Amino acid sequence: MVCNLLSVYCCLNHGRHGSSSEDDNDHDGGDSDDPVILTMAEATAIIARGDSVVKDTLYEMSDEDREKLMTVCINSIPNNEVSFSDFVIVIFALSKMGIIDFHNVENGRIKFNNIYGSSNNHYCFSNFHYGAHCSFTTDNNDGRIISLSIFIDSIDPNSDFDEYDLPAIICRSLPEELSNLPNLQSLRLHNCSNLQNKFPILVKLKQLKKLAVFASQIESASSPFFTWLVKELPSLEELEFVGMRRNETIYFFDFLCSVDGVCFKDTLKCLRMVHCNVDGEMFIKLLSSINSRLPNLSELDLNWNEIQAIQPPIVERNNNDDTDTEFVPSKQLYILKLEGNPIMSKNVIDDPEQEQTAMLSFLTTLNNTIYNLGRRKGSYIGTGNVGYDPNIEYNLRINHAGRRRIIEATTVSGDERSLSLSMWPTVLVRGYENSYKIYDWDDDTEENDGNKSKTKTADGVYDLFRNGLVGRPDWNWNYRVDSKRQQSSSSDVIQRP
Repeated sequence: MVCNLLSVYCCLNHGRHGSSSEDDNDHDGGDSDDPVILTMAEATAIIARGDSVVKDTLYEMSDEDREKLMTVCINSIPNNEVSFSDFVIVIFALSKMGIIDFHNVENGRIKFNNIYGSSNNHYCFSNFHYGAHCSFTTDNNDGRIISLSIFIDSIDPNSDFDEYDLPAIICRSLPEELSNLPNLQSLRLHNCSNLQNKFPILVKLKQLKKLAVFASQIESASSPFFTWLVKELPSLEELEFVGMRRNETIYFFDFLCSVDGVCFKDTLKCLRMVHCNVDGEMFIKLLSSINSRLPNLSELDLNWNEIQAIQPPIVERNNNDDTDTEFVPSKQLYILKLEGNPIMSKNVIDDPEQEQTAMLSFLTTLNNTIYNLGRRKGSYIGTGNVGYDPNIEYNLRINHAGRRRIIEATTVSGDERSLSLSMWPTVLVRGYENSYKIYDWDDDTEENDGNKSKTKTADGVYDLFRNGLVGRPDWNWNYRVDSKRQQSSSSDVIQRP
């Protein structure tokens, strides 16, 4: 049973008044004007009433610390919809990281704001003195915390701490107690530089689906963070790094390409490495490893890196009989974002025609599955709202419509009926309606008019129709008539539908 604020207040009122008040249902945690001051007995009673996870988490705390922590939690929880036990674990974890000090909280309350409106379940607090922020999102049904973000900003110039003291105070380590958030699916760590080199291997987040790390400081490929990453996140679907230095990126690539037994091998769908100093050599190394290391990866985001050109070293490696390892492209990779790399800027291409030819050859080498290269469009981009080269755009559109999945798969397999005729209307309509997805669109376009202003074309649909549908024996009328005549023993005239 999830321990919530109402059950806690029932416990308090029973202890203080002998019965619960009708106003208990209206209590809204941190919004109350008068803070609650718990006695040691009341704090103990609440812990005893709560989940066993809370008891285990606070087991080693002194009675005085438990009293103060529970007082802060009672006064700070945003409302009765938030799981009290999860909230206690988060506050306790933030205190161990040095982001909050529950011994010195004004009025025993930390103000959590609902940043998207009262009807939303996303809450945030800021400690401007330490330059730290924390936000979390709860499940609409049971109030359990499903997303947690920890932000460490630049140093507050008005702070009493200098730049060498501050990191020692905040983000000392990621507490093992976060393992006690059973529904946590997303974790974002911003500027938590010390965590990667002092990472506790015992943190187990079995339900975590998304991990984002911004501005890390990893000292070697043997960092305990990497070991934890590949051993303790079996449900991971999205992994994101932003702002890695070149040596850190090399460490990650070396580790990923060498370690055995990656626990999220079959679950990871998206790998993002943005502003991570990825160059052409690293790019080729990563692509060459995806099929064997991450066979179900569908999106690789390498925006804003240092990839200079797509001169086809992959093609040469694939056709070079002297190499020991043949390049085997992934059949699941559909999105390869390269925006912000020199290769995507026409201003730095010495020979645009050569680069265009190389890009088209590159797309073919990758099984003609790639349909998005990360070029952004939308209302806020203005004069920078530039599309792909027309030939490249056409190839992306027919890739998106299903050239590889439908046309080429049928040709290779020889199965002319691999896609039922009854499915074709759905495939063709979907191909047109989603044809805008060869671009990334800014949030303003999404919020203002949905998909109305997003460019849609029938290029991919026409290619499917021409190469995948027309010419099929079961599509040709004469073939169907002859087949029916051969199968029928009667001399009835077949009526054309």
